[in-house]
Amino acid sequence: EDSVFEGCSSLSEISLPEGVKYIGENTFSGCDSLSKISLPEGVTSIGYEAFARCSSLSEISLPTGVTSIGDYAFYGCSSLREISIPEGVTSIESYTFARCSNLSEIKIPEWVTSIGNNAFAWCSNCFSEISIPEGVTSIGEYAFVGSGSRRKIKLPSTIESIGDASIGYYDYITKFENYTIYGYLGTVAEDYANEHGFTFIDLQSTPEEVDNTAIETYSIKQARHMEIEESTDIKSSLRDNILFLSENYNDLTPNSTYNFYILKSDSASDRLSSDNLLYITQVISDENGKLNINYIPKEECEGAVKLLVGMNDYDISDADITIDDITYTGEQQHVSVEVVYEGEILEQHIDYEIAGDYVVTEVGEYNIVIEGKGKYTGKTSINFKVKRDFLTGDANNDEKIDTQDAVLLKKYLAGYTDLGINEEACDVNSDGEINSADAVILLKHLAGYNVGLAE
Repeated sequence: EDSVFEGCSSLSEISLPEGVKYIGENTFSGCDSLSKISLPEGVTSIGYEAFARCSSLSEISLPTGVTSIGDYAFYGCSSLREISIPEGVTSIESYTFARCSNLSEIKIPEWVTSIGNNAFAWCSNCFSEISIPEGVTSIGEYAFVGSGSRRKIKLPSTIESIGDASIGYYDYITKFENYTIYGYLGTVAEDYANEHGFTFIDLQSTPEEVDNTAIETYSIKQARHMEIEESTDIKSSLRDNILFLSENYNDLTPNSTYNFYILKSDSASDRLSSDNLLYITQVISDENGKLNINYIPKEECEGAVKLLVGMNDYDISDADITIDDITYTGEQQHVSVEVVYEGEILEQHIDYEIAGDYVVTEVGEYNIVIEGKGKYTGKTSINFKVKRDFLTGDANNDEKIDTQDAVLLKKYLAGYTDLGINEEACDVNSDGEINSADAVILLKHLAGYNVGLAE
């Protein structure tokens, strides 16, 4: 079931029983104390954001039968150190391992054919090498953006598409210098290298120069950091022996989203224009309200301005929430919700999450909770009902309850046929039968007694 343990901050360890086959959407999302979990061998699928933002999760073993890992499944698992991808998983989806900043051991196996957008984005310690195996045909946008400071990558002959800034970029706009792509002439690997200004080396003519197990890398742990005070100009700091600069912040709101900008001028008419923007990234503070940002501005600029802007400025409790009417069908139904904040329709999983009774079956009154996400904070709840598509007690379907309905019901109980009554409406106590008890309740209702007809 989806969202079963979502937000259980005190959950630290759990072992799931045999028989579980599917880890649903958001099942453990936001369980920031969860450090260890055991999945049974029968699990075949891991849903959207199943373990997202489990910041204490340091180890997890995926069963060999897993064939599908959803978008954002391990997003923000900043303590996760290693993981093996089962043989049945052929696609690494969007943001699956994004922001797994301590992930140091992961190998893309030969059975993988596609790597989604931002799949390994901002995995600062991920990969001691990058070698994409033969068989991979596509790499999505920003797939490896911000994932350390590698200078070389090997791409297979099977590659057919490479998304924008997917490799060779420190962030969305800043390229690594002296970056080399090894690939095959006439493939998109060569096209990508030429388009982005990277060195391209043909593997067919120089295969001995590249060893899959010994591609030269430079770990972020080995890189030198430079602290920049607010008054420091971004100028001569960018020397050859400095791979990136660093900013540290304390006393921020824990686990909150911030945008970090470097601008040429804070007084420009369009501060975020491409001419004025030197760097931009989005980061999340840790549980202690601390933040470390490593960056490289796209150019040197005297008097550059650094800005850290909190994105959690909007309280979703002020939003307008609308729930579509739900009519009883006897089947399981998902609640359809529209959340509007200051005229803007918000998106679930991006701006907010839903908890509570968002899957309903029976007639009755229910409640859901809307909790802000991303730049939205706070929470709010709303009640709603699942109703029948008829009025209980309205035996003749004239949309009102009166003595004519009571007469029809008594005739029905006396054995009259061809009355054209609504039998479901006549079961006024919803016990699945039409009998004298229903007639008594209906007559009391008409007499003014508060007998509570079933909805």
